[in-house]
Amino acid sequence: MWWDKRLKERFLAEISEFFHGEEVRKVILGEKDGVMEEKVADLLQNHLASKLSEVDGRDLSWRVRFSGPQKFPDLRVELNDTLYFAIELKKSESAQSIPGNSVVEVGRFLREWFAVKDLGLESPEDFIEELLYRTYLVFVFGEKGNAKVVVGPYFDHVSGARVTHSPRYFIAAHSSEEGKFHEELRRGLLERLKRVYPPGVKADIAREVDKFFREGQYKMVIFDYLRKVEAKGGKKPPHVSQFLLTEILTDEESQGLFKNPNGKDVLRLRTLTFVLVPDVLSRSSKKYHLVEAIWFLKGFYLHNLRDVFSARGQVNGTPRVWHHFLGTSNQLFVETIKEVYKENLWRDFWKKQGISTDNINEIGQFGDVWKKAVLDRVEKNPGKRDVRELKEEVRRKAEEIIKEIIKGDSK
Repeated sequence: MWWDKRLKERFLAEISEFFHGEEVRKVILGEKDGVMEEKVADLLQNHLASKLSEVDGRDLSWRVRFSGPQKFPDLRVELNDTLYFAIELKKSESAQSIPGNSVVEVGRFLREWFAVKDLGLESPEDFIEELLYRTYLVFVFGEKGNAKVVVGPYFDHVSGARVTHSPRYFIAAHSSEEGKFHEELRRGLLERLKRVYPPGVKADIAREVDKFFREGQYKMVIFDYLRKVEAKGGKKPPHVSQFLLTEILTDEESQGLFKNPNGKDVLRLRTLTFVLVPDVLSRSSKKYHLVEAIWFLKGFYLHNLRDVFSARGQVNGTPRVWHHFLGTSNQLFVETIKEVYKENLWRDFWKKQGISTDNINEIGQFGDVWKKAVLDRVEKNPGKRDVRELKEEVRRKAEEIIKEIIKGDSK
């Protein structure tokens, strides 16, 4: 029954008819999450029992289960006690993309589904077509009196990834033509599966699927970030793509990417930013693209990076960003500059800020250029404090840092 193409066609026709009905649309838009899914499950079970009770003389027994809060999929459609289809419900006032983490849950769900029943999946293509495309999205959008419905394969509506509190895939009411991410997703999964097929070790196959969806979201966040930079006239920071798109991430590394920084993380990242992006000390409106790149590179994300540098304006007449600069220990600056100089990533960052990277062959020269870049930005963001006084304090601090670096380097 599971492989019956005629049954599948009839089932999909009934699914489309059901979700385009006014009654179910009102339930989806009018009920709270948790209540809505259970009501839809009951309605769908009754619909299938009355409209699709048999096929070619064979009796069909349908059961529709609600998976529970925060679980994927919302609905599990069982045929004769075997899982037959998965349906995820989404609702929105508009057809705009909305964030969802359910794509990551798909990996775990497919792993579970694949393990329960021997479905005779002879190839990676079988796996994708018969499991991935039995996972459907129902997206109801618009106002209650004029709601529209989209029903179709879930992955045709995955249009990219964004960061909320963590990286999450984006689900759109209409298939995204920009980049056709769902095709990239399918192609990537197919390549991944070919490594572990032919089947025989089901655990390996399921594990690869699970890992693929978790890792993919992090990469898509970076793709989206790079597109935004380009769209605004900037150039792709190559170091970001090299680090996050070409490295093979372990499970632990994948889970750690884009975590929320604690106080020590913020201090370390802010110091790193002062070294790589002196523009953060200026009034440049474009500086935070480069700052974001650093935080992405190091595996962190904040919604409002500005708050880490200049929130609440000033401290005793000193612009807050300079207050943070002056308050950072010289030793931390020394450690950070040594690290940055060895990594050689600074060339990309500095060139984007108009800082010359020519004739820098030793760390002392690096320090001199950095000091000049920092001092040049004092005048651009003076605040209420006397500019000459602030500049002199910044100069003294920068020179102390450079002396400490050279002293340590000569030992």
